[in-house]
Amino acid sequence: MVYANLRESTGGYYKSSYYEALDPTEKGFVSYFLGMMAAKIVAADVLDVPWLFHLSMLQSLGGRAALIGRSAPDLIGLNRRMQWAVVEAKGRTNRHNQDAATSAKLQTRQLRKINGDFPFVRVAVQAFFSPELEFSVDDPDDYDDDAPDFNGDTDLALERYYAYTVRAIQSGSKQVSIAGEDFQFGSLDEIGISVGLPTKVLTMLENRQFNAVVKYLSERRFDEGSSVSADGIAILLDNRWATEQMRRDLPSRDRSGAT
Repeated sequence: MVYANLRESTGGYYKSSYYEALDPTEKGFVSYFLGMMAAKIVAADVLDVPWLFHLSMLQSLGGRAALIGRSAPDLIGLNRRMQWAVVEAKGRTNRHNQDAATSAKLQTRQLRKINGDFPFVRVAVQAFFSPELEFSVDDPDDYDDDAPDFNGDTDLALERYYAYTVRAIQSGSKQVSIAGEDFQFGSLDEIGISVGLPTKVLTMLENRQFNAVVKYLSERRFDEGSSVSADGIAILLDNRWATEQMRRDLPSRDRSGAT
């Protein structure tokens, strides 16, 4: 989605010609995805919330709350101190939309406590183009008086969070050293990405030691600007993601991945 619909240029990222050619319904779907991407980036880089979960997914896995539906926030997140965040994501094809921002803020108020604790923050994030891709962040007031509580299985949420990365590694692992720590990587060749985890974290996940994963990553800080995120997931990109490639429009990029 990112590769096809965004084009890099001086000062930021812009719509690709592929994005521009989509019909309104398709643009809406892409904008929704970009809003989710924005929420993940803001949570990790601004709020220091490495783990972000779809609330609807947790509900399907046995979470309990009365509100799950259109009025519910999209996401809840967990920081390194095991404190919860509530995050609503919006994406718009064009400029910042105040009605969408207002709706997002209202949705963050539709949840009171998570697993017995009040969230330490509630944010509404919107991705939009003006014409470069931008993010806005609003910090709404508290919660509605009639907002219900949510209770869910944190271990199961963390298991699902890492499941895609773990499967990729298990399908064909290679070892890479980053910042003096051994990582195991798996390749997603069709999109030019390799994903990895510290070997210690991978072992903990395989042994279902989820609290140990959070504790270890809370104490282990990787260098800023490295390929490793605060959740321990490392991402390596092949040549098709190089700046000179991403500055071209989609049809003229070399998508072979050759370096």
